[in-house]
Formats: sequence, C-alpha cells, structure tokens
Amino acid sequence: MTALVETRALTRHFGGLKAVEGVDFRLDKGEIRAIIGPNGAGKTTFVSLICGRIAPSSGAIVFEGRDITALPAHRRVRAGIAYTFQITSIFPRLTVFDNVALSVQRRLLSAGRPKPSALKAGVGEALERVGLTERAGTLAGNLAYGHQRLVEIAMGLALEPKLLILDEPTQGLSDGEVEGFIALVREIAADATVLLIEHNMQVVMDLARRITVMNFGQVLAEGSPDEIAPTRPSRTLIWGPAAMADVLTLSAVDAYYGEVQVLRGFDLALAKGEVLCLLGRNGAGKTTALKAIMGLVAVRGGTIMKDGTDLSKLAPHEVPKAGVAYVPQGRRLFSELTVAENLEIGLMARGKGRATREAVLDLFPVLRERLSQRSGTLSGGEQQMLAMARALCIEPDVLLLDEPTEGLMPSMIARIRETVAGLRERGVSTILVEQRVDAVLSLADRVAFIENGKNRETVDVEKVRADPAYVHRYVGVS
Repeated sequence: MTALVETRALTRHFGGLKAVEGVDFRLDKGEIRAIIGPNGAGKTTFVSLICGRIAPSSGAIVFEGRDITALPAHRRVRAGIAYTFQITSIFPRLTVFDNVALSVQRRLLSAGRPKPSALKAGVGEALERVGLTERAGTLAGNLAYGHQRLVEIAMGLALEPKLLILDEPTQGLSDGEVEGFIALVREIAADATVLLIEHNMQVVMDLARRITVMNFGQVLAEGSPDEIAPTRPSRTLIWGPAAMADVLTLSAVDAYYGEVQVLRGFDLALAKGEVLCLLGRNGAGKTTALKAIMGLVAVRGGTIMKDGTDLSKLAPHEVPKAGVAYVPQGRRLFSELTVAENLEIGLMARGKGRATREAVLDLFPVLRERLSQRSGTLSGGEQQMLAMARALCIEPDVLLLDEPTEGLMPSMIARIRETVAGLRERGVSTILVEQRVDAVLSLADRVAFIENGKNRETVDVEKVRADPAYVHRYVGVS
C-alpha cells in the first residue's frame, strides 16, 4: 500500500503540557482509520497538526510524499486535505445551499472561473450524499444540531478531498442518521481516505479497517478492530477509571452570602479532560458554585477536593496555586493595564514564564498584536480572550468559565467554543456556566442541572440533545 500521510516524531507542547509527543503514524491511501482514546488523549491536536490548524513544536508531516510541515492550512486544503471540526463550524445565517456552495466554489476556482451550472451541480451532489437536498433553502442555523453536523460533512465532501478528517462526526445524530453516516463513509472511501475521531465504538468497529489508540499524547496501540476490541483488557487503560478519574469533587457543600444560604448540600464531580456545563435558571446557584470553588464565598459545610486538598480550607489567593483558574462573568480585567501586564499577573500566580506566555498567545494570536494596548480599549471579544488567556497563564488543570460568550458576536462565540474544545483535548477540565443552550449542546460532555442551590441531576449531553424536556424543565425554554 502507498502512504498518503506520514508523521515522524510529531510533537506539540503547550507550555509544560505535552499534547502530542513523538508520534510516528502512517495512513495508507483508501484506508478508513479511526483514532480513539479518552478526552485529553491528544486526538484532536494530532489531526489539527495534520491539517495545519496548529503548528508542531517539532517533527515532520508528509502528504503524498511531500513534506508539508511548514505549509499553511489553506494550501493544505488545496492539496486535498479537508477537515470537519469537533465543534460545528458553519455559517448559521447562510442557507444550507450557500454553505456548501462556498466549498464547491473554492474547488472550482482552481480550474478557472466557475460556471453557475457547475456550482449548482456540485452543491446538489454533496447535499444528496448527506440526505439534505430538501433542506437546501433552510438557514443552517435553524437546523437541528445533528443536521448541522451533516452540513459540515457536505462542505468537506464538496471539496472532493484526497483525505477527509472527521472529528466526532456522529455527535448529535439520531440512530437512523448514524446508520446513514456509516453507509456514507463507506461510499466516500471508494474515492478518498478517511481519518475518523469517534467515541461511538459501534461506529468505529463497523467502519475502521485499522484503529489507532492514543493517550497522553502518544500512540499506545494500533491494529485491526479485532486486535483493538474494547472488550479486551486494553479497555481499562483507554476508557477506564485511571483515564477518567475525577479531578475535582464537591460533596455536600453549603455556601452562604452573609447569612443567606445559596448552596445546600451541593454535589458535583468533574472528570479529567471533560467539559461539564451548569445549566439552570437565574439565581439557581451556578455562579455561586464557581465562587465556592475559588474561595470567594463562605463555605460552612462539605468539602471541595482536588488532588487530596480541600480547597474550601484555602484562602482565595491560594486556590489558583492549586491549579484552578477562574474567568468570572464580566471578565474583571485591569482596564488601565496593558494586555502584556494583565498576562504577567496571571503568570505570577504560579511562577510561570515566557514559554507559558508564548503558548497562551499561540491560542489567541490577536493578543500578540495588542500586547502594548490598554486592555480597557479592546473590543468585547478581545477582552474575553484576554480574560481566558490570563487564566491559562497559570497552566491550570481545572478551568472555571462564567458566561464566556455573553454579549459576543457569533464569530467570537465560535472562537471561544473552539478554544474550550482545544483545552479539553489537552487534558484541561472545564466547568462552564452558560445560558446559550446551543453552545452547551455542541460543546459539553455532561450537563449538571442546578435548581435551588442543588445539583438535581447530571446527564450525558447526548441525552439532553435527544430529550429537550431536560432543558425545558430546569431552564424554562424548549
């Protein structure tokens, strides 16, 4: 078999975090390959290196025998690499047809000025393959989440790629749509090579010819589905307790503002590398839960455990030193200080230096251009980026975000969501307070529904997508 993609000692570090470490990988032409592993294993970072969204720290990437390590992402698309994002990335105010037309137009432009008939035919073919022909005139933002995923797959197919990278493509699809997706990928594999990141093991076993298992940024194993079956002992290593241990646990927490009790016997568990969203009506206790973790409200009962330490016994300034970062609602920047000075305050909390600052600026490159600008003069979206960047300067393993998308334009909301997803891939565990239900359903792993100061229930996000009654019951919207 001829190799389509090879990586050699491919490495990407973010400060002290080794997201991808010395990965040697080969993907042959015409293959369907699945990459599996727990949250934070390095899967999305690895494929982001292949498609050029992230630059490697070291190592090489070869595509069709050509070294593309330094090739920018848009030129990799022209070379035949298409990538569908883990977090759906479509144009919600454009119709389904127009979303796909952008990809078709990109492909046709390489052969000269495209004819309208060719554009229409290309869009029609892509929509027919994913079963969305009848929704061509619908605004993409009005589609159900699962159908938005299919729009993005259609956009990838419309490029007629040699390599199609699919990151969690069945997320939000119904059982019937998953069956259709499996048939579609088999059809795609007749003309293209498919690299798939997927947590639905039935999909993996039905589709993949070979499976690559990753954890801690490295390849643990590789083989056929029979050789890497999740029923074997390797399952414990890949998905078991060690991989998904709780990094933060709140048990029977009682929290007060003065003499007013807000949290009552509050329980919550945050797993390594997960995004856990707190949903509930205003005044339910969501923000108070974050403040209790940070020591900003009085905790008079229960425990808040991280790495064997009860955070409720620490002074507020000691909590960040334990690896917990907090981005409060309203950002709370030092508006008279520059971007660089705000970041320096974050670095001082745990004695981090230049390498950490550079890794953070790689996540938010626009801030690199604003280092000498007073933070109070930044746009709202840039201020939110700075607040997150300052928090990440402590290199946390737990991140608390309170309404991070509030008041932001859609493009900036998408950027924030993408950043949180990327942090999850690097093993950072996030508790997210968010009122935008659409943002929650596309990003969270689990949802905790908060009511009257208690965690009423914590549910996998797939169940919340399938049953809108959860959101209606606890938030009051359908």
